[in-house]
Amino acid sequence: MGVAVAQTRDLPKDLVHNGTALVGTHTCGSSTCHNSEIIWPNSAVKQNEFSKWKQDDPHRNATKTLLSPKASEIAQKLGIASAVTSDTCLNCHAFNVPNAKRTMPISEDSTSYFVVTPHITKENGIACEACHGPAEKWLGVHAAGLYFYEANLGAGMYPTADASARTQLCMSCHIGNEDKLVTHSMLAAGHPRMKFEVNFYMWFSAHEMTGRKYYSHFDVDSDYRQRKPLPYGFKVWSIGQTQQAKRTLDLILSPKVNVGRFPELSLYSCDSCHRKISEIKPSIGPGYPRLNMSNLYFVGVISEIAAPELAGPLQKQIAEMQASVETSQTALVAQSKNLKLSIDKLVPIIEARRFSAKDSLRAVDIITSKKGDAFTQFQMAEQSLLAVASILDELYRSEDISKQKFDALQIVLNSAFKQIDSGESYDPQMVRNTFAQIRKIVF
Repeated sequence: MGVAVAQTRDLPKDLVHNGTALVGTHTCGSSTCHNSEIIWPNSAVKQNEFSKWKQDDPHRNATKTLLSPKASEIAQKLGIASAVTSDTCLNCHAFNVPNAKRTMPISEDSTSYFVVTPHITKENGIACEACHGPAEKWLGVHAAGLYFYEANLGAGMYPTADASARTQLCMSCHIGNEDKLVTHSMLAAGHPRMKFEVNFYMWFSAHEMTGRKYYSHFDVDSDYRQRKPLPYGFKVWSIGQTQQAKRTLDLILSPKVNVGRFPELSLYSCDSCHRKISEIKPSIGPGYPRLNMSNLYFVGVISEIAAPELAGPLQKQIAEMQASVETSQTALVAQSKNLKLSIDKLVPIIEARRFSAKDSLRAVDIITSKKGDAFTQFQMAEQSLLAVASILDELYRSEDISKQKFDALQIVLNSAFKQIDSGESYDPQMVRNTFAQIRKIVF
């Protein structure tokens, strides 16, 4: 199952601002480090990780998207002079080095966006140190190749192998926090809707489940398993869901995010408002939009498997939180605080547990057998598909599902992902049919 990595709870809020000096991607991208043209036969890693990131990883081109006509249109609607120079955009679309470290701004039509401290440019998008942390203190230990992974962490490398730490890092952009968030105003201006599930997007595109390691720059081989815990599976999915649920609650509770009588509207289910009135089957009273509760719903599913004694009270709290929207903002805040405390009790149970294939299959069973109007909410349906795809992938890797079954499951899921991609033509019955097919194959 791989070695355990020490859980890191006191994580920096933003790796850019943690006070440690940056060394730049050129340091990682030399031919003797992670940009080798030939895979090293006796190395713990292939040594081509930089070139893999540069060629295949979408994070590499995150800043280039800000040069597109669409980005300019969004910026104009938001009253932003230039997406390429605005921190609102750069905080997620680049490794946004603080102003004090920039030396020369360059025009938008240049091949570079900023020249900062030597070799650190925003044209690199989300580069090495954006995820692994500023390397000033850990580079020597790491490059020496004489120490275990824990030595790198002890010197300051960010613990990306730890599922909780990795989720928190990814969420800082792909969900947001009180300092950087894709707001309802940004969505209205044309910014793509944020969709995220850490276990799925580590490996696949949203459109295809067939391209394993679609852009990951590491292999989970025997050497990896000796040094680090598995980066995928039901446990990673469970940790990701609890962390995402807690982030949702943090945003609901944040006075910086919620100004006025309503919480930030991007926290609500899009199809509460953006659909024909005749199609709406409200689970709460008319006139009240529904919160996007998808991650919280999955916390309830996880609790049934990992901590049955907590499941009933947790699921009751989740229902009470949704209902509190009808009462008052004060009631919603109170319910959110109580629910967050309850989830905090579940997290260490998940992290300490060794989940089995039986647990994974039970989760698939619970999610795919959901009845009633569970999938009338688009974002719930989307997260359910991502969840089932992630868990089934793990079951195939562990040889608890045959290749023949998995090939059939990929065809069913790929079709569903293509139909659900935009949400414009979403049909709840499609998800019900997809899950019926999955159940027929798996069970």
